[in-house]
Amino acid sequence: MASTVSTVPASQAARIERLIAEHKVEVERLRQQFGDPQEALSRFVTDRFEVQALVPDDRPAGHEDRAIWEDDDDLDAW
Repeated sequence: MASTVSTVPASQAARIERLIAEHKVEVERLRQQFGDPQEALSRFVTDRFEVQALVPDDRPAGHEDRAIWEDDDDLDAW
């Protein structure tokens, strides 16, 4: 039985490598122009919201060790 293996032509592989290199250069340029996106998002959130408003500290009594998705009525059904 003959094996059929598709190969990428050398010209296409070189083109893909060139596109990836160009992309990396563009990403670095944008990072230098606008800064790190993760830092920008973190700064945006902390500048506009109070941390206490995002993290509730008043959980119902008796549920201290359980996550919210564990508060299922069928938990004890087994």
